[in-house]
This record gives sequence, structure tokens and C-alpha cells, in this order.
Amino acid sequence: MEKLEYEQFNGNTIRPFIPKGTHPVETGKYLISTNEIDRLY
Repeated sequence: MEKLEYEQFNGNTIRPFIPKGTHPVETGKYLISTNEIDRLY
């Protein structure tokens, strides 16, 4: 049931589906290197 609700939520947004764990925020592989982002990791 949760998966269905999640897919429905994704269908109503403009953002593409990003599998959990592969997002740049989670992997730390940001293309933009700024002091703020470097401080997060």
C-alpha cells in the first residue's frame, strides 16, 4: 500500500523517479562543489 501511494505521489510531481540511495544528496556525488556542500560530508 505504501509503495502504491509513493508511486501516485511521484506521478503528481514534476520530478523524475530517483531510486532511494542513488540520489546525489545521498551519495555525496554533487557536481557543484561549494564550501557548504563540502561541509556536509
